[in-house]
Amino acid sequence: MIRRIAGPAADEPILESWGPPSHIIAGRPMVSGANVLASYNGAFSVGVWQCTPGKWRVTYAQDELSVMLAGRLLITDPDGKSRRFGAGDSFAVPAGFRGTWEVMETVRRIFAVHQSRAA
Repeated sequence: MIRRIAGPAADEPILESWGPPSHIIAGRPMVSGANVLASYNGAFSVGVWQCTPGKWRVTYAQDELSVMLAGRLLITDPDGKSRRFGAGDSFAVPAGFRGTWEVMETVRRIFAVHQSRAA
């Protein structure tokens, strides 16, 4: 079934608590989300993700595309280069990326994740 997950007349998924992210550096971020679609083999999935303010370390095992619906986010790589994202922005994070995520204002985003067979 095709579902509208953002915009007017969206079929709003019910978000479930996913708990705090691992490797927290600052704050008390709490994550909630809903998986909306998953491929038959689990290599591709789409969902909605929400998180309260905080900062934590990340290591990506998969490629991820994000579309920001609300909030403000800062992603920093190991070399200290940072990128800010807010409502209306989209970004991609490649498998193998290491760095930090900092949610400065509660974020809500749509994600699409692809797990390569090599990972």
